[in-house]
Amino acid sequence: MSSTESFSPACEPRKFEFEELAKATRYFSNEQRVGIGDFGDVYEGSLPGVEVNIVVKKLKYKQDEKQEEEFKNQIKDFGIVSHPNLVKLLGYCCEEADRLLVLEFVPNQSLRFHLSDENRRSNLNWSKRMKIAIGSARGLAHLHDECYPKIIHGDIKSDNILLDDDFTPKIAGFELAKFFPETNSVTHISSVWKGTNVYADLEDYYPQKDENIFQKISEKSDVYSFGVVLLELITGRTIFDEHRVDIVNWAKPFMFKGDSVEINYSCLVDSALKGDYIKSEMERMIYCAAISVYRPSKLRPRMKQIVEALEGKMPSNELWVAEVNTGKASESRSSKAGDMSETTSSPFQELKEITEASNLHWSKATSSQGIEPEIMQIQEMHAKSHYSALEPAATLSETSLEATAHNVMPSSRLMKVYHILNEIMTRIGNPNISTIGVCGGEGVGKTTLLEALKIQPVIRDVFQFVIWVTVPKVPDPREVQLQIARQLPLTDKKPINAWTLLSFLEGVKFLLILDGVQEFISLNTVGIPDPTPENGCKIVLTTRSEQVCDRISVDSKINLENLLCKLFWENVGESIYSSNLQPLARKVVDLCCYHSHAIFLMSKALKDESDVDVWNNAIETLNMQAASPEQELEHIMVNVLKFSYLRLPDDTTRRCLKNGAPFFVNEKIAGESLIDNWISDDLTDTHQKGRNVLETLVTAGLLERSEDGSSSRYMR
Repeated sequence: MSSTESFSPACEPRKFEFEELAKATRYFSNEQRVGIGDFGDVYEGSLPGVEVNIVVKKLKYKQDEKQEEEFKNQIKDFGIVSHPNLVKLLGYCCEEADRLLVLEFVPNQSLRFHLSDENRRSNLNWSKRMKIAIGSARGLAHLHDECYPKIIHGDIKSDNILLDDDFTPKIAGFELAKFFPETNSVTHISSVWKGTNVYADLEDYYPQKDENIFQKISEKSDVYSFGVVLLELITGRTIFDEHRVDIVNWAKPFMFKGDSVEINYSCLVDSALKGDYIKSEMERMIYCAAISVYRPSKLRPRMKQIVEALEGKMPSNELWVAEVNTGKASESRSSKAGDMSETTSSPFQELKEITEASNLHWSKATSSQGIEPEIMQIQEMHAKSHYSALEPAATLSETSLEATAHNVMPSSRLMKVYHILNEIMTRIGNPNISTIGVCGGEGVGKTTLLEALKIQPVIRDVFQFVIWVTVPKVPDPREVQLQIARQLPLTDKKPINAWTLLSFLEGVKFLLILDGVQEFISLNTVGIPDPTPENGCKIVLTTRSEQVCDRISVDSKINLENLLCKLFWENVGESIYSSNLQPLARKVVDLCCYHSHAIFLMSKALKDESDVDVWNNAIETLNMQAASPEQELEHIMVNVLKFSYLRLPDDTTRRCLKNGAPFFVNEKIAGESLIDNWISDDLTDTHQKGRNVLETLVTAGLLERSEDGSSSRYMR
């Protein structure tokens, strides 16, 4: 049999005897071994009468009749796939427990081999990199759009892109490949996840009962993986650096500013290229990588669109805009549907009324000599509504709710976060928003904000379970599972694992609060079902990094630092809109390091102040210690309290504050007792003057009022 007859593309793969392939590879000797992989070792070989070399992949395989039939069917289907950018399957062996693939030999190693060495990378010039990118994209597009049924590769990575002598790429590694049924109704298939971590889209992971991690495989999974390969071609970096930062997270700051593409070529592009590349082609590749990796799967393009963009047949920025607009159009359509469904959601239908009533109540309270709002009156507007028959294990009881409202969240503290809290509540009420990210630096009040969210009656009405998780600094799925399980009525007989949590949570309507997310965490791996408009579940997370929000693909981001700035301006009043004061106001907020309590106190101390000298004095006071985000809150508060103290109207008020301080550190004390103490120490001579001092301190934010029955009590 001649070589052309043996391996004609039109022929089905040839069936080999095991002994024949053993001889071809010198009985699988180490000298012939050219690769070691998760799915088997690869050996170079030669066959009698065949001019070209072959490679034989000896698969790791467990004997099973069903798997044997599946193996033979896949061989038959793969054998007829032919494309210049795909490694050709020439034959196979299926004898007892032995499974071997005979493949086209590609002589010039893998893309990873060339990128992993500085000298080889320098020889990989820009024209070669473009050739590799376009050829690989064409091969992958052939699998997706020109094979029937379509083929999903499932393990695209630089190790699986082989290069011939003229650097023509050929995609290998089909062991994970899956066939899609020939129907438009199927959008993905499921498979036990065996792919390579960084190249796999974590958005697609979900657990199963047997503790395997499954991946929803679709053509968009391959698009994501190909985007990571493009990042390797652009940057020349390995998928992990010495600090274990993966290439996806490393590259993003050099490609985006906010939500817009803004490329920092000098930082992003491989220095081995020495600036010798065609910028328009580089831009095309960067845009293709960006939309493949940094957009949710529903907004990713198809591979044939990536091919057109890389070849310059479609402007790359149009590809980006087209995909984004497609998502927005879809969002707009679902928004209209959501508007109709929202009319049937009674708790959130009343949210606007509650908000307006609360704002009115608070505005009246703050305008009447510092009398604080009675928070529980607002909360009681929903206190009598019906709860689900399934009592939430993770929410507070009726009695503990009131205690939490007063003890954990003093009323004046609630005032400070209320407008921001309302932002979150409004977005929770939007049926088209399922995940919300609250971003901000250390100490800005993210946890305080979500504590206030947790106790809102409207939240209790809408959700059967409100689950709070304090996420470990290094995300530990097991620890997160245990925290969730403690808040659910699970039977003692069931093991705590992803399947158990998933089975329970899929049957209830929950709000999951993830506090302190510092790195990406795969929620499906933990056992948390995706929140959707259909199931009505929501996830709210806090993080210091907007990149974490982007990686988790939240539907809506709230930047606390921006909102705190806005709140500061609103609290100070109209005087702040003077052109002379605006830069000074920004400086004050910066020196407060966006700590919510510090900003609140400074806004009280500077309310309606238009004197530039006073603002400069505030900045000078805040600068007495080098306030920075790395410092502890108390270091920043020393400066803030000093300025607030000096801004009190007279020495009597200042002496009364110092005199009363030991009595009410984190404790409540009756107002009349304070006044009696001041009178006995000759700080004031009448109860009325004492009451005036109390109101002044409350207005300055230095005391908090708590209404206990008929007597006024205060705490610092």
